[in-house]
Amino acid sequence: MQGSPAPIGRAAVTAELCLPSASVRLLSLDLVRSGYRQLREAGAYRLDLSLDPRLPGTAVRFTDRWAAHRYEPVGRLFVLPPDETMLVRNGLGHQDAVICQLPVGRMEAWLDAPVEWSDRRLEASLDVPSGPVGELLMRAAREARAPGFGTALIIEALAVEIAVLLERHYRQLAAPAGTDPLSPRRLRLIEDRIRQAGPPPTLVELARLCGLSVRHLSRAFRASTGTTLGDHVAAVRMQAARAALAQGQSVKAVAYALGFGSPSSFSFAFRRAHGMPPSLFRRSNA
Repeated sequence: MQGSPAPIGRAAVTAELCLPSASVRLLSLDLVRSGYRQLREAGAYRLDLSLDPRLPGTAVRFTDRWAAHRYEPVGRLFVLPPDETMLVRNGLGHQDAVICQLPVGRMEAWLDAPVEWSDRRLEASLDVPSGPVGELLMRAAREARAPGFGTALIIEALAVEIAVLLERHYRQLAAPAGTDPLSPRRLRLIEDRIRQAGPPPTLVELARLCGLSVRHLSRAFRASTGTTLGDHVAAVRMQAARAALAQGQSVKAVAYALGFGSPSSFSFAFRRAHGMPPSLFRRSNA
């Protein structure tokens, strides 16, 4: 008699918050065997933000839509539409993620329209630009870790903004000629370079990386994400700064690791972004 197949790994929920407007949980995965996981959300969108690059070999298939051999890679942030079944072929290693579920009824009310899921729209769900939406999901994760006064209002406000940014992402698929959005491959190149340690990349460097002119890159990035490259670079640096400070790293170490010229210039940028000095944030979150 055969026993049950060995599990492919372990999953632990390290924080969770369930509200009418959205559910947020922090998930820690240790995947030790090759295999598959099935994902399906009844009546809700599932947003999956990896806190690190996806494990090598990770790919997915929409089982009710795609042929059995068709698996596509996913970026740091992907969206599983409501009532769609996704089969995930996992890589091996440790993965931390923020999972957010948005009720379909709320989404349709906020966007004032139901959504038709074409194959092109499904493909665009597998690699959503993680900058602005990722920042909002990280803010929701912090509320899940330490809820307090006004948490429900904050989560609803974040959920509405996430819904709007997602819809902007999808509407770029039907954008008229001339807006020229970037391909997912180029967006990944930009994201990976921005997240490298050290000084941030210049526009010239990113344009060269993508094989485009600076003007073309700037316009195409805004058309793809709804934000400027400069604002996105700043947001990613501040996200990395918060994570490092919360782990107990010193203000000086974080400043130089992120390529700031001095701790004082880093403190000025951090205070301008968050309304508090990094030393206070570190004491409150470490």
